[in-house]
Amino acid sequence: MTIKPESIFENILFTTVRIEVTLPNNSISMGTGFIFNYVKNNKQYLFVVTNKHVIKDSIEGRLTFN
Repeated sequence: MTIKPESIFENILFTTVRIEVTLPNNSISMGTGFIFNYVKNNKQYLFVVTNKHVIKDSIEGRLTFN
């Protein structure tokens, strides 16, 4: 099976998530994450993976999927 570079790019593009959080002082912080698919015992689990500093101390958040 041959995977075209544009197919890899398209797949990565659609797994990227924009993360916007509100901090206790009402300021807004933004970062990104990606969707990770984990399968165990024929069950599928989806996670959003990001760096801890992106969501640290947040009081609410919003995810934007491409």
